[in-house]
Amino acid sequence: MKKILKIMCLVLFSTASQGARETFPAFTLTDIRSGADVSLSDFEGKVVLVDFWAQWCAPCKVSFGAYERLYQKYKGDGFVILAVSTDSEVEKAKEFLEDRTVSFTVLKDGKELAAKLNIGEMPTSYLLDKTGAIVMTHSGFVESDEALLDVKIKKLLGK
Repeated sequence: MKKILKIMCLVLFSTASQGARETFPAFTLTDIRSGADVSLSDFEGKVVLVDFWAQWCAPCKVSFGAYERLYQKYKGDGFVILAVSTDSEVEKAKEFLEDRTVSFTVLKDGKELAAKLNIGEMPTSYLLDKTGAIVMTHSGFVESDEALLDVKIKKLLGK
């Protein structure tokens, strides 16, 4: 029985990965630091990590360090991170940012986009290919996730 379940899972996984990928919904949000409007369409042709986070989230503190390292490593190759705060109070998100080095784009959502995507766990990230298709969705974050993302990003960038 276990063997049959494993085979079924493999078939389902390979079928899903071969089919048409879902495109991430278009959005325009405000940059927390500059106040400028930022649209997903501004990054067409780039590999994009869209990460939903909140200042109270312990795994988000770990993820931001990993994201900064990945961003520094691949930003010159066409990799972008859009970190989307779901905090209702912008000041709390800004306080979170003050305690760490963050050179990638940080946006304010207020939960509208997160609700549209049914985000339940923080952080939740979406890795998008150069066409805007969702390649990977990931919830939670532990240190070992950085290596997984590194491999995926490198592949999407054609490195």
